[in-house]
Amino acid sequence: MTEFTADGVDRTTTLKVSGLTCGHCVAHVTEELEEINGVKDVSVLLNKGGQSTVTVLSDVRLEDAALAEAIDEAGDYTLDAVERDVREAEPAGLNIGTQGPGAVGTAAHRRLT
Repeated sequence: MTEFTADGVDRTTTLKVSGLTCGHCVAHVTEELEEINGVKDVSVLLNKGGQSTVTVLSDVRLEDAALAEAIDEAGDYTLDAVERDVREAEPAGLNIGTQGPGAVGTAAHRRLT
């Protein structure tokens, strides 16, 4: 059975996470992120000892605090950044193709400290 979102649009959130070193780390991070309400799929591109890329597909906008808590619960890892797809970055009704004041970039990016 295919899952559909309320508005028909899946959301992609990309996390940059440091500290993952093996498949067990990937499993722990995946398990914790899958516990967040609305998460449909999690994939991890492991960069041993470096910054790994975690892609989360959801049917709702995921809050930074929930993502950070999940990474913290998974183990001794650091959530370095959260990037959202364009649908998450643009205010309602804004045309991405616009030039000049009010134009939006291709992705929202927030560095966590």
